[in-house]
Amino acid sequence: GGLLVFYQQVRLHESQADVLRPYNLEKPLWVLLGTSVSRAKGDKSAAAKQERTDVAEVLAFLKRFLEDDAWAIERIDKTLAGESGFADGETGSDLFQPHLKHLAGQSAAGLYKRICRDLFHGQGALEVWDIKNSGEIGLRVSSSGHKDLPYFAVINIGDVPDFLDHVEQTVKLPVKEDRFTGSLFDEISRATSPIYMLIGAKKFIEGWSSWRVSSMGLLNVGKGEGSQVIQLFGR
Repeated sequence: GGLLVFYQQVRLHESQADVLRPYNLEKPLWVLLGTSVSRAKGDKSAAAKQERTDVAEVLAFLKRFLEDDAWAIERIDKTLAGESGFADGETGSDLFQPHLKHLAGQSAAGLYKRICRDLFHGQGALEVWDIKNSGEIGLRVSSSGHKDLPYFAVINIGDVPDFLDHVEQTVKLPVKEDRFTGSLFDEISRATSPIYMLIGAKKFIEGWSSWRVSSMGLLNVGKGEGSQVIQLFGR
C-alpha cells in the first residue's frame, strides 16, 4: 500500500509537472526508517540469527516485490480493490483505497511493470552493493545486458559491515562491492538523482533535511514519548 501511494505521487509529479512547478514541489522521495539495523552485539543465538531487523525487513520486502511478480501483482490487485488488510478499526473501511484514486481501474499486471520501470529502473533480482568510497549501501536491479542499471535506493546507516553480514544471513542476499561510485546520499537533493528510496535508522534524523521527502514508512519508530518523531518530521 505504501509503495502504491508513493508511486502515485511520482506519476502525478511527472504528468502534472507544469501545474506543480509554481509550488516548487521536488521530485518525490520515499524514506523508510526503522529502529533496529543489525542484531545485538554478542547475541549469537539461533533465534537472533534468523530474526530480521527493521532495516533488513525493508530489504526482504523489496526483494520479494521484485523477484516474486505473481505475489506482487496479487497484492497490488487486492490493495486497489480495497482489500489491503489495513482497515479502520471502527468502520472496517480500507485505509489505502481512498488515497489511490489516480491508480484505480488500472491493470495490476500493467501497474507492476510500470512501477518496476519507473521506480526500480527495470525488472530483475535485487542486488545489494557495498559502496566503499562513501560507506553507504546501494540497491539496484540486476541487468541482463552489458550496462548496469542505476541505483534506485541508498541505505545510510552506521555499522555497515555488521548489517551486510546480517542481510546475507537473514535475507539471503549476496553483497557485491562497488569501488568507483561516490556518495548516493549526497546527491539525493539533485533533480537528476536516480534515487527514489532512502532507507536507514536514526543516523539521518539529526543534521539532515530534504525537500524531496513525500512519503515515509516507519517501522517501530516513535512508539514511546519523546522528541524523536518531531525531529524526524522536521527534517
